[in-house]
Amino acid sequence: MKILHYVDENNLSWGRPWLQLLEETGKYKNAEQLILCRPGGTLKKQAEYAGFSVITYNPIASWCPWLCVGLGRIIREVSPDIIHTRLSSAAALGGYWGRKLGIPVVSTVDKYPRKKYYENASAVVA
Repeated sequence: MKILHYVDENNLSWGRPWLQLLEETGKYKNAEQLILCRPGGTLKKQAEYAGFSVITYNPIASWCPWLCVGLGRIIREVSPDIIHTRLSSAAALGGYWGRKLGIPVVSTVDKYPRKKYYENASAVVA
């Protein structure tokens, strides 16, 4: 199973424990995991150091998913079985493109639990 973890951010205070959790679940479930995040910051370096493949993308407008065709292109190329999003903007963007491309999206609610961000998710977890 190929999982694309999308975080629309480049620095996370909880980045290290999140990556450790991904490592453990990936070993247990034998999943191929890729991380998609914004360029710069510490997240990319931490993820690569932990052994993850990382793709970076800087959305043109996080509030307007249909303008972020580069994200759709990346998702098509990666061809994941599932998209997992963290943070509200990633939920909106990943949810839109997942629905458009027929890929299930699981969104983790971190903040701003407003329906508009999560309306395209196949499942929402907190």
